[in-house]
Amino acid sequence: DGGFTWAHHTDRKVSTAVVSRLFWNPDDPNQVLATAAEVVYQSEDRGVTFAPVFNAAGEVTQVSLGADGAFIATTAGLYVAGPTGEITQRFKDEVVMGVVPLGQGAAIVATDTQLALLAADGQKQVLMRTTDGDPFVRLAGTADMGWARTRYGIFRVGVPELRRPAPRPPRLTLSAVEVERAAMRHLGVTRPGEESLADGCSLAEAHPI
Repeated sequence: DGGFTWAHHTDRKVSTAVVSRLFWNPDDPNQVLATAAEVVYQSEDRGVTFAPVFNAAGEVTQVSLGADGAFIATTAGLYVAGPTGEITQRFKDEVVMGVVPLGQGAAIVATDTQLALLAADGQKQVLMRTTDGDPFVRLAGTADMGWARTRYGIFRVGVPELRRPAPRPPRLTLSAVEVERAAMRHLGVTRPGEESLADGCSLAEAHPI
């Protein structure tokens, strides 16, 4: 009812588990995933019933669903589930904090200390590194744009923005006499020939432009 009232889930598989996160795709609301420690639960009826579908070697930190499979980030590596059900492990024994699918088996992956581009064949290209004092804690986004958050900063991941050149300022043409008059008005000088700055000559003569 829009969040006005709440009740314990009737499925004891998840009602008795410590569920840390829920994941679903708005384009397919029937599919709902729930993570609890090392277990991923799946529902195919909009969350009415759940069944365990995956057990990881480490705690599950994020699950991302792509058109060509699922990416399960854990504290012991990244698990890639293909469209036919085969599972491949990447970043073995590394703490993976987030993953963003890019399509065709590729993804952006954030471990605790690096942000990398993962190809479908397992090759990776490091895009950014950080330190243990400022680790990555979250990665979210789409194939077009992503955001990586560390403990103290947020970084944009994607195609560089096209920056428009700044408009050119108008060109001003000032003569030495105009500069002298502006300086006189600013300084309150009425007779420059009597001022010690000029030493008997005009300001323009004393300070040629």
